[in-house]
Amino acid sequence: MQTGGKITIGATVVPGTMYGISATAGGICPMADLTTGNYVTPLGLAISTTVLDMAYARASGIQSA
Repeated sequence: MQTGGKITIGATVVPGTMYGISATAGGICPMADLTTGNYVTPLGLAISTTVLDMAYARASGIQSA
């Protein structure tokens, strides 16, 4: 399990977008896609179309309003 640094993921992401754990099991999504009741758990910032920089990730446990 990677907990920091840069990771090349097997999907296309949008540079400059913050990604987090999705409401769908095992998935990730742009943080903006989270809706009321979802827990906010950032994973990292997309720095290219294939790489997330996990230095920005901080587990919050805060539920989205």
